Amino acid sequence: MNNGNNDFLPQGYQIHRSLDRFGEQDRAAYLAVNVKNKQPVILEEFQYKEPNLDEIKALCQLKHPGIPQFLESFETPRGICLVQEYKKASPIHNLSNLSPEAFKYIAKSILDILIYLQNQSPVVFHQNLRPENIWFDNQRQIHVVGFGLSRKAKGIAHSGGTKVFKSREQLANRPLSKATDLYGLGVSLICLLTGTKPTEIDDLVNQSGEITFERLVSSKISMDLINWIEKLAQPVAINRHKTASDALTALEEIYLYRHPEVKLDINQINLQANVLGQELRQTIKINNFVTDTNLQGKWEIASHPSDKRYSINPESWIKIQPSDFEGNKTRCQIIINTEKLMADKNYKRRLILHTNTLDKTQTIDIQVTTPPLVMQTPPYKSLGVITATSFVCFAIGWSVVFSFTHILTIVGFIAGITIGAKNGIILGFNDYDEFKIWSRVMAGFSTGAMIMGLFVVAGFLAGGMAGVITGLIGGGTMKKHLVKRFNYIHAGAMVLLATIFGAGVGILPYAGLIHPLALILLIGGGFPLGGIIGWLISENQKLLSEYENLKPSLARP
Repeated sequence: MNNGNNDFLPQGYQIHRSLDRFGEQDRAAYLAVNVKNKQPVILEEFQYKEPNLDEIKALCQLKHPGIPQFLESFETPRGICLVQEYKKASPIHNLSNLSPEAFKYIAKSILDILIYLQNQSPVVFHQNLRPENIWFDNQRQIHVVGFGLSRKAKGIAHSGGTKVFKSREQLANRPLSKATDLYGLGVSLICLLTGTKPTEIDDLVNQSGEITFERLVSSKISMDLINWIEKLAQPVAINRHKTASDALTALEEIYLYRHPEVKLDINQINLQANVLGQELRQTIKINNFVTDTNLQGKWEIASHPSDKRYSINPESWIKIQPSDFEGNKTRCQIIINTEKLMADKNYKRRLILHTNTLDKTQTIDIQVTTPPLVMQTPPYKSLGVITATSFVCFAIGWSVVFSFTHILTIVGFIAGITIGAKNGIILGFNDYDEFKIWSRVMAGFSTGAMIMGLFVVAGFLAGGMAGVITGLIGGGTMKKHLVKRFNYIHAGAMVLLATIFGAGVGILPYAGLIHPLALILLIGGGFPLGGIIGWLISENQKLLSEYENLKPSLARP
């Protein structure tokens, strides 16, 4: 559309030059000067036979710092001309190497203008958003220019210019919605983010009408920002944000840079101590699989009411190594010192991992169960069973010995009880392979005893019976009860001494109290056993006293 420099002189405007409208067929734009006040203005001439005067009136009433003021309108032989104040600014397609922060600022500024337009009654549509109609000045102020003769909310759009910036509803002359101008904004932002020229944006449109641009975006830009732009530029209006306000709200929550993601191999830790004072450990694997990012993290032990109430520092019993880390593959050790915990309790705490991810924090619940306080209580019941068993077995055995009153019977009794006790202990510990060996030994001695005569057989059988039963009861009791609370030396000593003492009591009816063997068994078994029991009681009191003294400094569940 050609126009002479003096075409608008009757209206008081001198044209300086034409402004490029990139192929629009129904409009022309000029930089001109008001001949009266010498102020520069923009003249927008629309070649419409029947211009919408209500729309022109609505445009002239707009007052927003991002929209140059519409000053007046007048008719021309070709249609109508709008006069708009001139801003000394440049189109955003001249910008390059924008930081993500600058990009977000421009997007928010345009959305702020669109929100203003959409809050008008009736709604005002721009219909012509594209990079050459979005300007920025030296004060970093964004201005939206190049309005079409915007239709009201249920108006019909006109087409013209580069079609890729027009929404489908515009091109199909369908009713517009508040999502219409978001399409042009989305395509304009794609040009700005990727450095694509407005005349080349068509090359990015695929067969379904979507613009594929992710490969052209820096790997530092977050996928959330890319997805947000993609939603703006969706071909189908229903797939876009409904309003500019919705789009701005979504943008405010987006991180600009691509962030790492935390992948933890566990989200809960359950540890159980076997003995109080045991150090417990758990390894946590922390991974980040997002390329071109670097994961950073710092551990924190969440505050717990019990720690506050008793002024206990949880770090006194929970250690995390390393507590700070940087890297995409990290192993952290959770170390629990149960010396700082109370016995027979269940502790629950929460670990917080602060990271540079979008989620910011990850949590791991930890549960630690402590065992009861190991008391060295004398095993009265077990020792009573062993003593009673020894008493009965030896009483019966000695009755046989004293019935024969022969030296060979005593020899057989001693041999039988020795081998029988060995077999009984082996059976008590369920060592069947060794029992097979010693049963053969016992069978061999039995054969020998038979050869040597009745006296030896009688003593050997009596002693073997007493030995097997006593050994079986003593060995089983030792395995199932005593070695769980005492070491093998203490447990074995108590079993042996209780057996000896029981044997001494068992021979009293036959030998008498003053018999040397009875005295040896009673004194040799009773006194040492009593000493061990006394020592255990003393150790119990000492342990309880130490625990009670430590209790105020121990962490509470």
